[in-house]
Amino acid sequence: MVSFFLPLAPPAQAQLTRSFVNVTGIRVRKLPNAVQIRIETDGSALFGTDLRDFIDFEDGFRPKPTRSLRLRITSARSRLPAFVPLNAYPLDGAIVTLGREELVTPFFPNRAIEESETRVQVELRFAAPIVVRQFTAEPNRPLSFGEILGPNEALVEPSPDRRAILVTIITDRVDATAPARLDRSPRAQRKSRFILGKRKNGHFRLEALHTPLREVLDEVARMSGVEYLVREEVAALPVSLVLPDATPAQLLEALQIGYGLGLREENGAVVVGRDDEFFATRSFPLQNLSPDAARLLFPDFLLPFLQADRENNALLAVATPAVIAKIGADIARLDLPRAQFEIRAQAWEVASTREFNQTFALTRSAGLDSQTLDVGAGTGSIRIENGQTDRLSATLNALSVRGRAKLVASPFVTALSGQRGTLFLGQTRYIRILQNRSNGQVSQALPLQIGTTLSVTPRGDDRSGEILLEIAPRVSSVDSIEADTGLPTLGIREASASVRVRGGESLVLAGLDSDLDARNAGLSLGLFPSRREAREQRALLILVSARRISSTT
Repeated sequence: MVSFFLPLAPPAQAQLTRSFVNVTGIRVRKLPNAVQIRIETDGSALFGTDLRDFIDFEDGFRPKPTRSLRLRITSARSRLPAFVPLNAYPLDGAIVTLGREELVTPFFPNRAIEESETRVQVELRFAAPIVVRQFTAEPNRPLSFGEILGPNEALVEPSPDRRAILVTIITDRVDATAPARLDRSPRAQRKSRFILGKRKNGHFRLEALHTPLREVLDEVARMSGVEYLVREEVAALPVSLVLPDATPAQLLEALQIGYGLGLREENGAVVVGRDDEFFATRSFPLQNLSPDAARLLFPDFLLPFLQADRENNALLAVATPAVIAKIGADIARLDLPRAQFEIRAQAWEVASTREFNQTFALTRSAGLDSQTLDVGAGTGSIRIENGQTDRLSATLNALSVRGRAKLVASPFVTALSGQRGTLFLGQTRYIRILQNRSNGQVSQALPLQIGTTLSVTPRGDDRSGEILLEIAPRVSSVDSIEADTGLPTLGIREASASVRVRGGESLVLAGLDSDLDARNAGLSLGLFPSRREAREQRALLILVSARRISSTT
């Protein structure tokens, strides 16, 4: 299959007779303890979802963790690309589709949805599982599983003017550089809250918001009969926890892992503290990560307990045994070899835009799979079926035999997942410049890279088998030479995009064209148009393919 990225003006679209809104953007706001996603529209947005995505109907209608959240916007059209990268933990990105598959349990507010109605589906994907605790598609009619959000729990609601969908996620990591914290209290004037209730199975439900540790354990002791002794240095520690169905042992485990508290028994009571007597030391050797990089992958509240041992390429942890066990388990999941990808490119120069258009006309598919392209006018609409890469290459080779196209370069590079690889297709030229110094004029050679630089950052999706490429082509050429200084004037043309491909598929980059003057032999680069075509536009085509050559396991 061949995919296309053309940095050209979009073709005109016919207006629909039915009124609709446009999905215009997805914005992310990072707070120290939360991430807020805003899916923006230019009108009143009506949206819904499939409840089975995040609710377990077989377990008493309870929320369940999910790595994706589908939001269906009706009477809508999209102005977004198919994939929107969103770098804000735990958010990974957004997939934008037409959303034509039927929802199993559609959740729309009191409105029948016609089959022919336009719709847009925005699927938010997450790096860590989240729980949707509150979902509101219509004002004052929430679907709620509790007022207080805990770590990696989400709230979905429309904006007050209904021109956006707001998704707020409390994270289990803290960003100290963010400007303000999100107040997780249900009311702005209520800074602390504590709820404790006993369940039929003997467990309890606990909701604590900025509640002192001593108050939390005193109330649990009265309900469970377990005696707790809280050291003074942690007695006033503010605790924020949501435990819907827990035992005293599970509460203590959460306090150990979440707040780095130590436990020990003394005369039948549980002593809670953070003194040296509760701490242990352990070194974790690293195989793939550097100690500094591994340390910064942990939440901020754990950073004081972690030190980078650069000499031994290890991470040194000084914490309670429970926290050390959790750190060890996390390192085992994080310190893995990253996937490797091989990226190959072919750069073709076509003598004119006429040959460029004819090249794609010869690869046109029959029936509904068609294409129209006019680079000069800046419009394009292309769809090419699988197996057309060979036909495209054959057409370019035929043009090469006739002297109307030239394969400039065919390099390849191997890059790790998330690491940028650079392909340079061109030449490094040196020009002589003179500089005036105290001891006279000094001659220096100034290097210039003339050609195409292609920067590619690959990332693999293990679930779909797709490869996400962040790709940025840049073309440089010498447009003129200044008469006074003798220095060249460089022409720069560049673009960037994020695309998804599968192994074996090719991506065609086009539209970074330049004027070709056949009377200037220095710029002809081996292409010789006729006199009738003494000046025309040279079209540049870059075919890019990527394949995974090693996995993360």
